[in-house]
Amino acid sequence: MKAIVKIDKDLDQFKLVDLEIPEISESEILVKMKAIGVGVHDAYYFDPKAQYPYIIGIEGAGEIVKLGKNVEKYKINDRIAFVSLNQTKGGTWAEYAVITMDSLIIPIPNQMSFELAASLPIAGGTALRALEAIDMEAGQSLFIAGASGAIGSLIIQLASQAGLLVSGSASSKNQEYMKRLGAIHTVDYSSLNWIQEVKDWSYDGVDGVISIPKNSSMDCLELLKPGGKILSVSNDQITSDEVDHVPYPFNSKIRKSLLTLFKQVDEGDVFVFVDETYPLEDAIEALRIRQKGHARGKTIILLD
Repeated sequence: MKAIVKIDKDLDQFKLVDLEIPEISESEILVKMKAIGVGVHDAYYFDPKAQYPYIIGIEGAGEIVKLGKNVEKYKINDRIAFVSLNQTKGGTWAEYAVITMDSLIIPIPNQMSFELAASLPIAGGTALRALEAIDMEAGQSLFIAGASGAIGSLIIQLASQAGLLVSGSASSKNQEYMKRLGAIHTVDYSSLNWIQEVKDWSYDGVDGVISIPKNSSMDCLELLKPGGKILSVSNDQITSDEVDHVPYPFNSKIRKSLLTLFKQVDEGDVFVFVDETYPLEDAIEALRIRQKGHARGKTIILLD
């Protein structure tokens, strides 16, 4: 099978290689991959016990083609989307992936494409965890830093549907896109006056901030009213005694909420934008482009 691997633990180098399809244990599942979600985390999130070269990637969607004899919840040909963390046999950027029963596995609705399904496990789970943790009420104002990417696009919609007043930052080309998703107010982060623009909109400051890009949180502190809440998806270090720093809950259980989100997307109540698709042969280039930021929606690798 073809796969994208990280060549060495200490080198930031990736390569398309041919490997044998892995064998599975009694408690594992073999998935024929159909679509793979691309995120910046794919360049650095690896099993600490990984043997190199190691197949990268932690999310995707596909069909089950083989089951260990101890696997009872699933059957051959089931269509699933999943998050696969710390798998000793490698990640998802391959024609086949091995996952364990304790992975986050979501059945794909019958009418949903693999492309859309692969867009949701990481971005959807992150958006749901962030909103649950920051715990805001209808009528309160929320600012989202980096709001046009896959995570931010979902947070805008879910927060708006919950009655929050949403402002978001992104590049100039994504301003109208954010408003179509439900943002009441938007700013271009490259503007010298974006902080003042948010203050003018929110009068005495916003009630909450969710900062998505790394190192974006400290710039947002000035936007918050006294006692406001800030949550950093990238786990930035936040130094301020005047606001409530809400830690991102990495290990919170969100499978039930994610099942609901899949249904909302399938029924058209929540929109998912796939920005670009790539074949596996061009996946390394897709990763490099994603690392540059300025994203709108999700980038997907398609295998069929």
